Parts: sequence; structure tokens; C-alpha cells
Amino acid sequence: MMELYLHMQVELVTVGTELLLGQIVNTNTTVMAEHLAAYGIECHFAQSVGDNRDRIVLAIRTALARSDAAIVCGGLGPTQDDITKEAVAEVMNKPLVQDTKVKQYIENLFLSKGIDMPPNNLRQADVPDGAFIIHQKDGTAPGLICPMGRKVIYVLPGVPREMEEMLTRAVIPDLLERMKANGESVVMQSRVLRTWGMAESALAQRLAALIDSLDKDPSAPFLPVSPDLSPSTPVPTAAAPAASYSATAPASDNVTALTTADHSSGHASSASLSPRATIAFLASGIEGIKVRITATAANPDTVNQLLDRVEGEVRSIVGNSVFGIDDDTMESVVASMLAHQGLTIALAESLTGGLATSRLVNIPGASKWLNGGITSYSTSVKQKLLNLPPGPVVSREAAIEMATRVAELFGADIGLSFTGVAGPDTQDDQPVGRVYIGLSLPAESAEAIELNLPGDRSLIRQLAVISGLDLLRRRLMRPKVPPSPPL
Repeated sequence: MMELYLHMQVELVTVGTELLLGQIVNTNTTVMAEHLAAYGIECHFAQSVGDNRDRIVLAIRTALARSDAAIVCGGLGPTQDDITKEAVAEVMNKPLVQDTKVKQYIENLFLSKGIDMPPNNLRQADVPDGAFIIHQKDGTAPGLICPMGRKVIYVLPGVPREMEEMLTRAVIPDLLERMKANGESVVMQSRVLRTWGMAESALAQRLAALIDSLDKDPSAPFLPVSPDLSPSTPVPTAAAPAASYSATAPASDNVTALTTADHSSGHASSASLSPRATIAFLASGIEGIKVRITATAANPDTVNQLLDRVEGEVRSIVGNSVFGIDDDTMESVVASMLAHQGLTIALAESLTGGLATSRLVNIPGASKWLNGGITSYSTSVKQKLLNLPPGPVVSREAAIEMATRVAELFGADIGLSFTGVAGPDTQDDQPVGRVYIGLSLPAESAEAIELNLPGDRSLIRQLAVISGLDLLRRRLMRPKVPPSPPL
């Protein structure tokens, strides 16, 4: 029977009616979650709440009921609708008191800029009794660390740069100290496999058995047997929780004071952390489906081992549908293959209107392998510049001729062509979405594929481009047949 060990969990609460009205994009949640995940700090929930005291109080209490810490972001300005601190004080059951150091800092900040300070700004010096100040580096609103027995509330400004600076300078170090006091040492890392050519449902079906095995036993099938990870090694029991926690504010005076007691949550020690991995799917529209592998373990080496093993399993199941990792794009992968194989390319584009060439041009060093391209949108231009014979230009035969002719015209090893119907009208008796992609490779017969793509003009064109680049990628991956020896 597998034992389940819990580790420090943080919930994010972003405050602001403008978030719920869609007036601004809530990037703060994304940034906070990314920073926390990088340090192995788990975030299972995130909320957004408007500028209403009762609802903010409810959101914070809900967060503390199911997580060890709440990071509340926003609502610290000087106006009457900035009521986050009032809500936090209510949750803490503490009064707001004016902090003289914060008051002096705000007054000096306005004085240094030669601006008269509105009286409302002194509201930002009011803090819940018992809270510790995270001093500002730029703006006027201080951050807060508010201990509540075994749990803690962090309060950060909603201004993105101020939030991120305080998060990395004070909040994450404080969280790590609390985890250390509980004996926790967690490393979490993700790796994203970029795929093209399979629907999300098809990917999920192919990987279902692997995902099920990870759910049942997240590490054993993939980790090498070693003294510390052997399946026969007994799982240690949870260590006794630390009785207290104490840290001194750093020399830079990041926090006014930081000495509290009884931060423990009854979590297990790091020794009890079993390495584990999960798989998730992220649909990315015209950039395909991302398969995100997330591994958690007590040290970086084990995390990397687990990521490597699970990635290998995914690739063995999905095959060439995986075209890259993390920040790879289809064009960057194709560019790397062209450069490595010493090949050059030229493109003839009709319905895509130069989009494919543009994506390739964005790759640094493109002049070494990209000879040029023609945007031959009208039928007469195709026939004149690419010497196409009379007849339909939206056809398999036309795509093959376009790829062959453009390679000859630019003296390139490879020719890639796009012709089709983006709409709204049909052409050459072909329906909207019908696309032909031609490819001419050295010492091989030219070919063309037919696609029936969904969407409006823009989507059809974008899907055609990445599909054409993927066709080229897959052909470049094929093993090269050596020439026959002379008789």
C-alpha cells in the first residue's frame, strides 16, 4: 500500500474587479505560479475576487482552509476600493495600526519627487497588527507577511513588477524556510514536448496506459535501481514536525522582522518524498498539442532522471509526432535540420502569402540555408514566374510543379510549395480549406499531400504553414539511403 505524503501547498488569490470584468489580463497568477513551481512549491488552487470586503474575506478563508499559505495580490492602493488589508485584518481578527516606518517612507518618497502627498496615501501605512512588513523598492504599497498559527498569509501589490520583486525577494525565501523547518526539500521541474499531427484526444488515448501507470506508481517503472531509490528500500515514516521557526531579516532589510513560532503543518520530511511524475496536455492551437511532463523529487538529479525516462516512454509511443522540446518551434527545428544536413531551401507560396518564408526568416542565420521565395498569389504569376502549364493551380500536380520549379529557380536543394483555397470563395472547383503542399527533395521524386483544413482564412493559412514545415521535418528525418556502388 502506497503512503501519501503532503507538502506545503500555496493558494493564489488575486484581487480586483477589473480582472472579473476582463478589462485586464491576470498575468500575476501566471507569474506567481511559475516562480512557485520552480522551487517545488505546490499550488493547487487559484482564485480571483472583486473589490468587495466580504468576498475577499471569504476567498482568503477558503484558501487557508485547504492550503498552508495564501498569497493575496492586489488591492493595496490608496483609494477607497483598495480594501485587501482590511479583509486580511478581519481574517486575522486583528486591528489595523499605522506603521511609522512605512509612513515615513511614503512621505519621503513624495518629498524626493517634489510632489505633494495626497492624504489618502497614508492609508498604505496601515497594516494588520502582528503582520511583518515587506519593504517597497519602488512604489508606495508595502507587502505583508501575516502569520496565523500554522498557516500564513502573504499580501503583495497588484503592480506586476512590484509583485514579482517582492515575491522573489521575500515571499519565496520565507516559504522555503518554512519548508526547511518541516524537513521538506522538494525540486519540481517540467519539460514540454511539442507535437504536431495528432489531435489531443488521440494523444490522450495513445498515452492512457502510461498515464495510468504513473498514477498508480509514479516512479518505479522509470527510475534506475539504486541504493536510495530501490523498490525494496522501505519508505521512511514522516518525521516529527518542527516545533518552531525563526529567521532573521537580511541585511537589506527586506522584512521589518521575521520571527514567529509554530509554523509546522505536520508534513513529512524530505526523506519521505517519493519521486513522482505527471503528464498533462496543453492545446496550443496552430502550434499543436503540448505534452507537459512534471517531475517532483528531493534533488535535481532524480528529477532529471525521471523526466528523461518519462520523455523516452512518450517518444516511444507517440513517435515522430514529437517535433521539439520546451521553446522549440516548428521552424526552429526545421532550420536546425537544414543547417545540420547542409541543405538549402526555396519556397513558392500561394494561399499562405509568404507566411512560411516569414517564419523561416525569423530564425537567426536563415541566410545560410534559405535561398529565397516567391509569393505567387495570382494564377498568371504562377504560370509566368514558375512556368506552370495551363490548368488548375489548386491541384496536386500544380503543387509538385511549384516545388520543383522554385528549387530550380533559386538553385536550392529543396523546394516547398503551398497552393489551396483559403476562402471565402471556391477556386478550381475546390472547396474552402482544400490545400496542397508540394515538396521536392534531392535525388527523390517530388510529392504533394492534400489537406482539408478547418477555420477561416487566417486559420487555414496558418495551419497550412505548420503542416508544410512538418512535412519537410518528417522527410528530413528519414534515413538516407546510400548510393549503390558502381558495377
